[in-house]
Amino acid sequence: MSEARPIAASRTAARIGFAVATALAGSLDLILNPASINPDGVAYIEVGRALLAGQRQGIVGYWSPLYSAFVAGVLALFRATPATEVVIARSANLICFFVAAFAFEMLVTAWLDRIRATGRVAHEWQWRVPAYAVFIWTCVRNIGIAEITPDLGVAAAVFAATALVLSDAPGPSDKSGPSGTSARRAAILGLVLGIGYLNKAVLFVVAFPILAVYAWRSGVRPAALACAVFLLVCAPWIILLSSVKGRPTFGDVGRLNVVWYNTNIRPYQHWQGDEAGLGTPEHPTRRLRRNPEVFEFATPFTVSYAPWYDASYWYEGVVNNVPVTTMIARANRSIRGTSKHLWPLAMGVLLLVLLTRTVPRPSSVWLRDLAPFAVPGLFTYAIYASIALYTRYVAAAAALLYLGVFLAWALHATDAQRRRILCAWWVVGVLVTGHLARELQFRAQASHAVTGRHWRDDDEVAVAQQLLATYPAGTLVAGIGATGSWMYWPHFAGFRMVAESPNYDDLHYWAASDSARADVLCLLKRAGAQFAVSDSVPDRRGPEWTRLGAGRYALRTLADACPLATVPSR
Repeated sequence: MSEARPIAASRTAARIGFAVATALAGSLDLILNPASINPDGVAYIEVGRALLAGQRQGIVGYWSPLYSAFVAGVLALFRATPATEVVIARSANLICFFVAAFAFEMLVTAWLDRIRATGRVAHEWQWRVPAYAVFIWTCVRNIGIAEITPDLGVAAAVFAATALVLSDAPGPSDKSGPSGTSARRAAILGLVLGIGYLNKAVLFVVAFPILAVYAWRSGVRPAALACAVFLLVCAPWIILLSSVKGRPTFGDVGRLNVVWYNTNIRPYQHWQGDEAGLGTPEHPTRRLRRNPEVFEFATPFTVSYAPWYDASYWYEGVVNNVPVTTMIARANRSIRGTSKHLWPLAMGVLLLVLLTRTVPRPSSVWLRDLAPFAVPGLFTYAIYASIALYTRYVAAAAALLYLGVFLAWALHATDAQRRRILCAWWVVGVLVTGHLARELQFRAQASHAVTGRHWRDDDEVAVAQQLLATYPAGTLVAGIGATGSWMYWPHFAGFRMVAESPNYDDLHYWAASDSARADVLCLLKRAGAQFAVSDSVPDRRGPEWTRLGAGRYALRTLADACPLATVPSR
């Protein structure tokens, strides 16, 4: 009892410090990060609004439903306007950050319990503080709280699932089936993994290695129960999505990204089937003109920018025949770019070898303790390697590897070795804290240099408000320049972009002849747009173009875009 009290007091103090540090770091990121609404964020919000309204167009194959509905629900609850949407959406993501922090605290406790099971852990807070630093660095620097993406929810699900697997280990020799406590943990594990899948489809793939590790550690019966609950949670969405798509699917994001990153296909928007051997689109956006290109996409989605609303619809018919050698070459390039988030771990491993003068000796027990960290962590890296190892995709997996490596050295170590391991762990904590501090300093300097604006989307909101003073919500519009996925003003204003002439190399509107530009404007008008907005407008734009907002955009009405003598060339 006398030993338990100091441990409990140390744990409580560390948790209070973690809560304070998490709140401060999250608030700083929201204030200093110039990004928030992004192409993915716009799609998530609009998919969520359609789901909450019970619309069929909310059932899409590219974006997952839970995060979409969550952010859209928070925006609806607080009656977001164009001026307040960014702040409210950021606050919704802050909630995800706190949930991830709670899940990570569960994981750290289970992690320390495994270390303590093989020897004394003096001054528990000394182990916790660097772990907390890894979490804050992972979520703030490598994921980011300000950007509207579901990756914080992925981290929360992965951390919670790993904690549950690690803390429930009666051993594979237990043939009597799960006890009451074990059964509850198994059911909760399945529920967590199911919620993770509804948050982002990649968890459907990652869940099975986690369940396999759970079966190895805790027995087949608890794992079977967890798997049953997991599939029960996933099934309604999979059945609904498959019925809408007309084929079995749990989501198409992985399949499409493999093709986008490993072939010469036109990625993201406006695939027309021009590339040989990659299939024929069943319902592409309608190309009205070449050089410069004009695309129309007024149907079937009534959203601000349909081509990025559900890529799986526009890319229906694509054939995934990427050679294995191509994917291996892509994985090799991706893995070489992991230094941004794994270099502190590499430094930690070097210190562990130098300070302990030993490396862990594998055994079946040792592998069972390490597997909850290594298997999902390495598996996540493996599935993303053939696409892109962006830090936010693998941030949670990286955090698992950090904890797993130090667990590997701490298991069965002597007291003297654990003190040296702890020194190396603190070095890692200092490195990641310094990296995060430098990142926040750069953001603060950049924010200070930009007077009158704090966030990247402020001009988009100003343009939307300016246009709403003349045009009602629901107005049909067109874009010229950057693809509409990078123009956020239609989303904030509630407009529908129904056609665009995107910039591609030198084949774009502003490089075309006068007659070709007139042709483009006429086609945009005939697609239903009342006006066109272009970004990066040159000084020679002409008096018919009116500047909007801070100057990135300019507007041209299309009332006079089709003189009677003009016959658009297709």
